[in-house]
Amino acid sequence: MATWYVSAATGAIYQGDMAIGDSIATSAQVTAWAAAHPVMPTSVTITSTGTPSLSGTYPIDHDTLSTLNGEASYIAINSAFSSGTSTLPWPDTSGVLHTFSSTAEFIAFASAVTKYVTQATMAIQTSGTMPSSPVTIP
Repeated sequence: MATWYVSAATGAIYQGDMAIGDSIATSAQVTAWAAAHPVMPTSVTITSTGTPSLSGTYPIDHDTLSTLNGEASYIAINSAFSSGTSTLPWPDTSGVLHTFSSTAEFIAFASAVTKYVTQATMAIQTSGTMPSSPVTIP
């Protein structure tokens, strides 16, 4: 679980490394801050209507998104998985592997995840409404 801090310089609440003078935020401070500031989700739940075994909750951290977008780009250029195999296993937040049996399945998944992350980012930037989850893919 990440620790929340109160910046001595700005009074803002954030997660990350403490600077000199910062203090650990109380749960009341975090609750009040969270109510006024949407926070980027750490995962998205996907429901696949065509391949139920792909349904799951997937991480959307920076490293995972970078790998996901790299794979989607490779597929767009080469019409194949970068692994050189005919299927691609992808872990959910519990580490359970879900096997994509076609590049079309993976592109639908990557598109849905990217759209969700973009909508969440826009909601944070504009104090708008966060996108709903689960997200449905074919």
